[in-house]
Amino acid sequence: ALEELNLWGCRLDEEACAALLEGLAAASALNTLLLVGNHPGARGCAALAAAAQRGALPALEELNLWGCRLDEEACAALLEGLAAASALNTLLLVGNHPGARGCAALAAAAQRGALPALEELNL
Repeated sequence: ALEELNLWGCRLDEEACAALLEGLAAASALNTLLLVGNHPGARGCAALAAAAQRGALPALEELNLWGCRLDEEACAALLEGLAAASALNTLLLVGNHPGARGCAALAAAAQRGALPALEELNL
């Protein structure tokens, strides 16, 4: 079973990332997802969030989106959906722009007790 998916610097665009992330429903053992330097955009983040909300990523512990140029809309969609990723302990969003909406989504998730395993957050 696939446990780590490392797509560091593959220059995947929003369409490619969305297609990939929509297909992760069958990756129930995936614990590490590295998308550093790709460009998932709002659509890719929404697909990742939807997968988490469907329970398709129960083992996901590390999500690295460093330098993906995510804007406020993409970050908000991602953070709202990741609240269902109960095993997530490392979330790396350095080099993105979560803005007020993304930070508010993160704060709301924390207040609801979502992301109980989160130990490392880098913005």
